[in-house]
Amino acid sequence: GGGNGGCFLKGTQVIMADGSTKAIDKVDLGDNVAKGGKVFAVGRFLNTELYDYKGIKVSGSHMVNEDGIWMRVRDTKHGKSLGNDLNTVYVFGSENRRILINGILFTDYFEVKEQDKLATMGNKYFQVWRDHDKILLNLEEQNNVARLNAN
Repeated sequence: GGGNGGCFLKGTQVIMADGSTKAIDKVDLGDNVAKGGKVFAVGRFLNTELYDYKGIKVSGSHMVNEDGIWMRVRDTKHGKSLGNDLNTVYVFGSENRRILINGILFTDYFEVKEQDKLATMGNKYFQVWRDHDKILLNLEEQNNVARLNAN
């Protein structure tokens, strides 16, 4: 989100599962979005790395599918930096980890480790992300328990 995952400016129109559009800041838990499926998390963050990607205002760290390859917006040929002003940006998590905006496929909220995995694995990542998340969550929980017990 605020530098790690990537987010969009208020009012960005997301394509919903029924073909309608909805402002990203209005997408709510349980909504069904095109390509992404059911929304399970929503959030907003402060961000200082905003880009224009084909008219869509998005953080530079966000992943987009450009020419069949997943990459960060800041590394694409179409991403144009809008400077480093502080902006409030919005994002959500969805069961299929995708957001469709103006016919352009983005990921939903991804941590940096997940973005690196997507960049390496390509679309195959979407088939295995749930298992990957369970492994990371289990490791994180074990680390948290170890930290708490160390104090």
